[in-house]
Amino acid sequence: MANKFYKTFFLFSLVVILTGCTATNPPPSDTEVKPELDTQTSASAPKATSNEIKKLSKQEIIQLQQQLSTLGYKPGAADGKLGKGTLKAIKKFQQENNLAETGHTDTNTLSMVEQKIKEQTAQPTPQAPSPPASVSTSQDNAPKKEAPEPVKQDNKQVEQNTDQADQTTASPVKKLEKQYENLVFSTFTAKPEIAKDSPKAVSELQHSMMTALQMANRFKKITTASEGQAGAGNTLIIKADITELRIVPVAARMWAGPMAGSSGLELNLQLIDSATQKVVRDEKMSSWNNAFGASYSGTDETLVDDMGKIVAQYIIDSMPTR
Repeated sequence: MANKFYKTFFLFSLVVILTGCTATNPPPSDTEVKPELDTQTSASAPKATSNEIKKLSKQEIIQLQQQLSTLGYKPGAADGKLGKGTLKAIKKFQQENNLAETGHTDTNTLSMVEQKIKEQTAQPTPQAPSPPASVSTSQDNAPKKEAPEPVKQDNKQVEQNTDQADQTTASPVKKLEKQYENLVFSTFTAKPEIAKDSPKAVSELQHSMMTALQMANRFKKITTASEGQAGAGNTLIIKADITELRIVPVAARMWAGPMAGSSGLELNLQLIDSATQKVVRDEKMSSWNNAFGASYSGTDETLVDDMGKIVAQYIIDSMPTR
């Protein structure tokens, strides 16, 4: 009897032990996919995009202001500061381009500005790729004629093609009182800052003028002051002083295009009678190219040479008709 009891108790204990082990370590369920779900969640997280506000440097703000101005908005001066005018221009741009009107420099707004600039640059214009630059001279008592643009006071307007040195005169050049057969170039000058920044500008201008006058074959002798004056009684002395010069560098033109601005040169021209030392003509002349045209024609680098040809033609036109 006792053996039967112990045998029954042993079997019962064995069943309990086996049942406990099974409950403690259940077989893995086929529906348990938590690790896989976590992997999918972490993999998809980086794909989420947001319209982040970008902190711009001063140079980047200046570029943005110039771009907004080019697109027709009015941010004010390109000073590198996010002032009221710039924020107002940003909001207006956002409003007209279906963006959140926040005034912030967010990634969506900056991308849209770049896109609009590219579209505007790529659009063909009905005008010629290199519109004429304006060259003006001051002249007393010059006869006035109707011109495409208004003439201030007694000023004469000359239009210069930005691709070539040819020019057309809107009003006739006032003739000198006598014909000169010889020309002497006095030493040309420039403002100290111009001479420092563009040391070759003076010599390049003089060389261009002398070459153009020699090719015209209108004068017997053309020399410089260092070579001595020829035929003092019938000689015209030429002096020029460069008062302003701005040439847009090639890199700036390639990077910013029209937004780099115009290149220009202004000078004072004096024509002096060698015999009497009297100033027979005193002119202020200037030439500024068109920023959009210069982006295609490359007239920034030829500006000084082109100006020399213009001044040379002006001197030829000043001579009385033979």
